[in-house]
Amino acid sequence: MGHPLRIQHEDYIYFVTNRCFQERFFFQPDEPFIAQLCRGALAEAVNRYKVKVFTFTFMGNHFHLIVQAPLLNLDAFMKHFQSQLARRINRHRGRHGTFFHGRYTSSPILDEEQLAQKVVYTLLNPVAAGLVEHPWQWAGASAYESHVTGQPVEGRWMNFRRVARYGRKHGLKGRALYNEAVLNDTFFDNVSLELAPLPLWQQEGLDERQRSARLEQMVEEGLTALHKETTETKRSPNTRSKLRNAVFQHWSARPKNPKRGGIKPLCHTNDSHQRRLYRAYYSQCVQSYRAARAACLADPSLPHRFPHGTIPCVRSKSAAGSSQTTSKARSRGAPGVWNIGL
Repeated sequence: MGHPLRIQHEDYIYFVTNRCFQERFFFQPDEPFIAQLCRGALAEAVNRYKVKVFTFTFMGNHFHLIVQAPLLNLDAFMKHFQSQLARRINRHRGRHGTFFHGRYTSSPILDEEQLAQKVVYTLLNPVAAGLVEHPWQWAGASAYESHVTGQPVEGRWMNFRRVARYGRKHGLKGRALYNEAVLNDTFFDNVSLELAPLPLWQQEGLDERQRSARLEQMVEEGLTALHKETTETKRSPNTRSKLRNAVFQHWSARPKNPKRGGIKPLCHTNDSHQRRLYRAYYSQCVQSYRAARAACLADPSLPHRFPHGTIPCVRSKSAAGSSQTTSKARSRGAPGVWNIGL
């Protein structure tokens, strides 16, 4: 079974998630450097690809991002971000091999109400998991502090070229070189990113202080709802204590009852009419993409028009001479051609 077709649009905001391999706790904030590394990798990728980040949270074994890619480069951004993140955490943990469970999921958020809900859901993830009582207390990488203080998200980015030059000069390599470099501030660059304000807040003309107050209000309302849900389900304090102890698990551990990957929503909206419109739009794009792909494979020498916001496939010759289907530059198309009024 193939992966669902990825379709991007300049104006859409996406809820992006991915989990670690076998749901192991590679993002576990067992030391402050892990959170700094996560923030640094995100800030470096955001500054490189010019995407907009509205909020984020890194849990022990997964992360949530709410992003917008006006340049239709969400795929390139995620490829760079995830590869750098995996490479650096693997090196710090002293492990090799697969880091993420699979492809990241990215579903568009189609209305302001759902966007606000997803922002609160992302920031309250550690609370909902029973690991802390308030998002302030979460030791992992999170955008909550930046939302409240209005300050940029700060992270650290190790300059591997600088480290390599130092290693050649002093005859160091491998783990010995890394252990010395990680303790030396001269090998790190401080990187930062500015969180993008929610579109509705921009339309209302809210300043930074008002946006912080609005978000704190949303979070407090979310906390109240979570506490009410906990009371109604009669979750015992002992159970919450067991959940809270999960933050102290070793990073290589696996959950006893890992979550099973269910069917991911095609989009996020509280409006059934918008949902039907988006499903029709998505179906139209898939059909057009299949037709363009079939024509491209039949005669790759001719120009073929793929739906706007998709990655066109091209046919190339492998070393053995057999034909292979690959993805190349993103199809820009004519802006709005594939938009059905969402």
